[in-house]
Amino acid sequence: MAAKDAPIRSIADLRGKRVGYVRATTAHYFLARQLEEAGLSFADIEAINLTPSDGYSAFASGKLDAWAIYGYNGRLAIAKQGARVLKTGVGYLSGNFPIYANPKAVDDPLRHAAVTDFLLRVQRAYAFANRNFPVYAAAVAADTHLPVEDLLDQFAHRSEDYALAGVTPDVPETHQRVADTFLKLGVLDVRAEVGKFWDTSFNEAIAKGAAKLATL
Repeated sequence: MAAKDAPIRSIADLRGKRVGYVRATTAHYFLARQLEEAGLSFADIEAINLTPSDGYSAFASGKLDAWAIYGYNGRLAIAKQGARVLKTGVGYLSGNFPIYANPKAVDDPLRHAAVTDFLLRVQRAYAFANRNFPVYAAAVAADTHLPVEDLLDQFAHRSEDYALAGVTPDVPETHQRVADTFLKLGVLDVRAEVGKFWDTSFNEAIAKGAAKLATL
């Protein structure tokens, strides 16, 4: 996103500009991809690595011309600072937030069943949040002390509903592209083969859970 008064209308206009980002995150990744598509690289901008909170302060005080950011801080910059969206991460990122399990738990039948139960609970919770977001937002606000209005605004501008999905072939493929890009950027020292970290043994239960929710 670009500052309200910055003479920036496209990614190509970032040449020579002060651009904030968060190293080794999705913001780092989609900024690199979008710069590359515009014929630029990190060498063509003044890239400034900042935490989300420091980035917001820098953006709000005019120390950044543009900011590659995600989630709540991005919506806050738009609502409070008049930031303009140049391009989103849609189409660059899988949108997946992986759920991790200990391999020993996955291999043990009893613990596999317990993990399955947990995943189906998460799936039902996502469905509840989508259908009753004001209630969900109030609960989140109580824990995080974020304004409910900001959470509602973020939900209103979501790319997709919350959902729990199984591991399809495109999932490790998109994460491999992220890993390969981070290798090129120097975030990783060696190439990571990410496919081995994904497990498909919960797919059937997740699909059945989704089908059941669709009938409610």
